[in-house]
Amino acid sequence: MDDKKLTTETHRITAHGTTVLEVVYTNMPETVERIIAMYEQWLKKEKYKFVGLDIEYTRWVSYKPQGVAVVQLAMCNHVLVYHFCRSERCQALDHFLQRKGITFASVDTRGDKTVLGNDWILIPDEHHVDIQMEFRIKGGGKRDSMADLAEAIIDPSYNTMKTSFPKEKHDYWEWKPLSPLHLEYAAKDGYVSYELYRRILIIKHGLRHLLEPSQLCERLRPREKIDEGTSSGWKRQKGNIYRW
Repeated sequence: MDDKKLTTETHRITAHGTTVLEVVYTNMPETVERIIAMYEQWLKKEKYKFVGLDIEYTRWVSYKPQGVAVVQLAMCNHVLVYHFCRSERCQALDHFLQRKGITFASVDTRGDKTVLGNDWILIPDEHHVDIQMEFRIKGGGKRDSMADLAEAIIDPSYNTMKTSFPKEKHDYWEWKPLSPLHLEYAAKDGYVSYELYRRILIIKHGLRHLLEPSQLCERLRPREKIDEGTSSGWKRQKGNIYRW
């Protein structure tokens, strides 16, 4: 299903507790370019230059490899949800993901690298961090799931972040527009990728200054105004070992 429309929408989605995300959902390359330019300006002011990255895949079929359906980029409490498979090619995204000096933080990059490669998106290995390899709870060489890491490091409510999203729903990432459930799931995945890496840096390296509210976070405090070009707006409210 595809509504064939050019879409840019801004939504407010609760990640956990009082943490509200500003989420831009789009299939328009010019919107992606604008958000990336904004992130690049923010990164200039950050000593540790990293962005949360997550992707959702097209439906598996036997006769062709899976591709990228949705790309999520996140900084602080801002998430870009880009409907990649329902868009023209965005050169700004290609160039951004190959930028030296920026770390892209993801949870489990093994499948992502293959799927990104199927769509000719190449991220240098040294700039694509697999959070599962950076921090482990279970030990014994076992990988922790995104939900396990988020529950332990960010907030206990994340223990159901995967089980609350039915497995069969993963077959519908190509459908446009994304359902509210899909959009919420995608936004949280992007945010968690960023927030996990930020907190792991604090745990591993004692970067206590990252705990202080930055000017970026101040700018992203919830506001009522929605993004220009928004065709609709809605709010969702839902519901540590480490407490910051």
